[in-house]
Amino acid sequence: MGFIRVIKCMKVEDNCPIDVTFRTSRFSVIFGALLILGSLIIIFKIALRTVDSPFSSFILAIGIPTAAILLFSGILLLTHRKSVIINKQFSRIEVLESGIFQRNRATFLFKDILHIEVCPIDECLFASRWCSWTVKVYSKRNDGFEAFRLFESLEFTAAEEAGQVLSQILGKPIVWNSCSKLIPSFSSPVVN
Repeated sequence: MGFIRVIKCMKVEDNCPIDVTFRTSRFSVIFGALLILGSLIIIFKIALRTVDSPFSSFILAIGIPTAAILLFSGILLLTHRKSVIINKQFSRIEVLESGIFQRNRATFLFKDILHIEVCPIDECLFASRWCSWTVKVYSKRNDGFEAFRLFESLEFTAAEEAGQVLSQILGKPIVWNSCSKLIPSFSSPVVN
């Protein structure tokens, strides 16, 4: 589900002096609704096709699976929500991620946060490279630690802003991931 990661970018909202919220953008909801609308149009066009033609079985064989894939993808995007609430009053971070098949909730205390990391996520999509940026928080858990993604964006500046907000609130430094130097540019040579 790498492409869905690109769609579910987040925004920083500074609601009030007590809470700061990171949430998924509304683009995913709009895009999901458009996918559902497209699938319904395909189904409607297939249903209206009452004349038998030599290509009717081909149209059914391609149209129905395409409509089903669009409908399923649209429902996934329409129902996905991620909200990160940084509560200064209670010194905790609450993460709620929900969708049609999952519902995850986690709470972290400020004192359990080890450090904040801003790093890229590379993915291949139809032979072209997409890069989204994420802000991770490493938290103490029982015997070790766990990493959680709190923020994702296509723009480095948005991820940097989210990291700076977290750093100021938590009083922890940002660790810049060294793999950001490994992202190839158009002028870098390709090495196999």
